[in-house]
Amino acid sequence: MKPNTSVILTVNDKQYTLKFDIKALLALEQLISTKNVAKMIINSPFSHRDTLMCLYTGLKAEQPSITEKKAMQIFENWLKENPLYKLQDIILLALTKAGAVGNTDNVNDNEAEAEPGK
Repeated sequence: MKPNTSVILTVNDKQYTLKFDIKALLALEQLISTKNVAKMIINSPFSHRDTLMCLYTGLKAEQPSITEKKAMQIFENWLKENPLYKLQDIILLALTKAGAVGNTDNVNDNEAEAEPGK
């Protein structure tokens, strides 16, 4: 059975799938300030721009038609009801599940949905 490498993000009762495949990771490294995912994580918390670029890139893998502008609207809606660090935690979970960082052996599929956005 293939491991689940995606994370569900709920914002305003709408679910979005975050997933980082190799294509998304390579694209992300072109968009973030450090140009390196591992360096970005070491220097957390992420900037607002890096958080947006992570959100945009992670959404694009499963929702190819998403635009940066739409990702920004999702981000703004998230911030109306939730702190920035919780979104960054969800992004980190998705990056970990992708194998980009950390150890995927003990990743719980339900972690991201513990505190969904409103």
